[in-house]
Amino acid sequence: MQLTKIFLSLLPLVAATTSPDYRTVIAKSDCTDIDDLEKGFTLLCPVIVPKPNPYVKYKYYFYKGDLSGHFKDTQATVYCLWGYPNGTYDDKTFDVYSIFGANGIVYN
Repeated sequence: MQLTKIFLSLLPLVAATTSPDYRTVIAKSDCTDIDDLEKGFTLLCPVIVPKPNPYVKYKYYFYKGDLSGHFKDTQATVYCLWGYPNGTYDDKTFDVYSIFGANGIVYN
């Protein structure tokens, strides 16, 4: 019985550490500012996939700055996901930010 309680108490911890992180850091293009990029990204994500489609929901995230919160005027941490009924997602982030001329940043 004790072992069962220990296992059940660790289960949420395991689930939290195995969930994917879809966040992508992007750099804005020179011809737009970060506020316009945010506005465009949040408006386009909900409509990027034409209807009819197999998805049941979407979610997006836009945070000014990189993963550590720096470079808020030139970079953003984003995602745009469209979900299937079984709980999996298609990542449409690149499809959205590339329209605005933004570039993904790869960290080594």
